Amino acid sequence: MNRSLAALVASGVLVRLLFWWASGDLEFWLDEAEYTYLALAWNRFGIYLGSLRWLWPPGYPAILSWFLHWGGESGIAAIKLAQVLCSASVGTCVVLLARRLFCQSAARWAGILWAIYLPLIGFTHYLWAESFLLAVLFPGLWLALLAFDEPDHPWQPWRIVGAGLCFGIAILIKEAVLPLFLLLALGFLFLRSSPMGSRIRKCALFVTAGACVLSPWGLRNQQVYGTWITSGSTLGQNLFWGVNAQYSNFDYAGIGKVVDKPHYRWMLEPPGPLWERSDNPHLVERSKEDTQRAWQFVQEYPGYVLRSRLKKLADWFTPLSFFIRHYQLDLYQPPLSSAGVRHALVLASVLLTMLVFVGGVGGLGRLQNPSHRWFAVVVILSFLAFVPLVSSSRFRVPVEPLLLVLTGGFLASFGRDRLSRRSLLWCAAGWALLASLWGIQSAEVFVFLGEVL
Repeated sequence: MNRSLAALVASGVLVRLLFWWASGDLEFWLDEAEYTYLALAWNRFGIYLGSLRWLWPPGYPAILSWFLHWGGESGIAAIKLAQVLCSASVGTCVVLLARRLFCQSAARWAGILWAIYLPLIGFTHYLWAESFLLAVLFPGLWLALLAFDEPDHPWQPWRIVGAGLCFGIAILIKEAVLPLFLLLALGFLFLRSSPMGSRIRKCALFVTAGACVLSPWGLRNQQVYGTWITSGSTLGQNLFWGVNAQYSNFDYAGIGKVVDKPHYRWMLEPPGPLWERSDNPHLVERSKEDTQRAWQFVQEYPGYVLRSRLKKLADWFTPLSFFIRHYQLDLYQPPLSSAGVRHALVLASVLLTMLVFVGGVGGLGRLQNPSHRWFAVVVILSFLAFVPLVSSSRFRVPVEPLLLVLTGGFLASFGRDRLSRRSLLWCAAGWALLASLWGIQSAEVFVFLGEVL
């Protein structure tokens, strides 16, 4: 990476440092308090308690526990500073991926977008797992892409091991990474440029490296719960929020009333009673019972479930974010909460998100290498696949750095090279779908922004 790209990454880290300093001591909100409780309990009792309703992967509570143990009352500020500094890993991978998938100019555009992309900047000063997740996930993606692109490179085994280790750590932070890990393992198995024996060895090496990280946690769960849990056990709770007679979206904390408009009634009119969560004292069995109740609900009301999934899909593509939600909750303090700064940052966040979605579709159309296109599509779809369960802007965060890469490629080639007819048709279809999804939620987005501004 040359000096100009390194300067862009350094600038992005400085911007995040500025926001960290300006945000002050933010009040905890929902999962932030839960993570802190788990970390404090870990320090006090020496065990990971989990939760009453779900089992989160231990990665982020373990990191937070370490900072609170050594930093005491300053541990919260210290972990936020660490999140800011770890973001350099994400910025570096963004520019490297953009340069490999497209060109040097695309790397510059992607670096600029990453440096100022407010939805990701927000997570560096929140107590959510996403910052550390991205800091290990994207080096894993970078190493995996190098392994796919250069199968005969002398460092190939080390790249595969590094990718597997990064994915193992990422899965211990967020279980949503597990499907992508398995899909990339299959990618190594179906590499056409290598003999079958070599493919099997590469796939086994990748899976083994990840398993070395995950196995101790799985064995612990086997002992505690009587069953192997690779990462977390949250399916039942997510189904309660996402596949039920009551619509919920954590982007709209405090003003869920916006979805009562007639604009959404055909999608979200409750078809029957809310199914209640299981009271089974065993956490894993409780999740299984909740899953069964959700499946029964799907069988009873298939039309409603299908219609409401359309709203969930629109929620994933929303131009809103947790950064804007923090303003709606009045969690920011001066100078970030002053009227002029508030209006400018909220509007900039919305416009940047919309630009990145439009550019991401265009960037996919600009990818010339079929394996690169496959790689990008697999990453996006592996996280988009959770939309039928539960959805909000937070669930797309693992994809947003890649969308920045694709947008960088689109902007770098804008007006230079003409798209092929096939690529143009795919882009047009993608943009039409995007416009339709934004249209579905336009009423509530405008109501929400009216509340925020």
